[in-house]
Amino acid sequence: MVDTSKVAMSLLFVGLDGSGKTTLLRTLSKNLSHEILPTAGLEIHYISMDNFTAPVLVYDCSGQGRHRENWKTFHEYVDGIGFVIDLDDDDRLQFVKRALEDTIKDEQVQKKQLPIYLFLNKSDLLNRMEYQTVKQYLDFDNLKKKSKGAISWKEVSAFNFNEKELQECFQWLKDNRLNNKKFI
Repeated sequence: MVDTSKVAMSLLFVGLDGSGKTTLLRTLSKNLSHEILPTAGLEIHYISMDNFTAPVLVYDCSGQGRHRENWKTFHEYVDGIGFVIDLDDDDRLQFVKRALEDTIKDEQVQKKQLPIYLFLNKSDLLNRMEYQTVKQYLDFDNLKKKSKGAISWKEVSAFNFNEKELQECFQWLKDNRLNNKKFI
């Protein structure tokens, strides 16, 4: 793991492959200098924001099937989880639901009461799923009951996402992490 003594907090960014995790993070860190390819295992991002005294460390994990099992190895070391959902991929919503439930039920996530922020990505696309459809299919209300930590969500577009929105999302994770700090 990376030395976290000089960061405001550390986050794990997960979601199925192609959901836009890396694009979202690179857009926010202003690092779009080259083509974005599928993440092979892990990328590490340091994101600086006005309302944080130190950078936020983000572990960007591959969402490919064979790599999803690795997500849980980070739960012990992070302060919160960003879970990215592709609103343009209704064919794999069942896999999103399973991955999200597995994340919420994870022993470390439960023990630390990690806050989870759901980024409903690609909201700018015309043929995307509606928020209410996703909320109903994933049974958000039941997920909130199963989770010992806080859960929130926001519709976003990686290409139209701005720093103010990111700060709001990360501030929510920070606030909810601090509320559960006694468990970390």
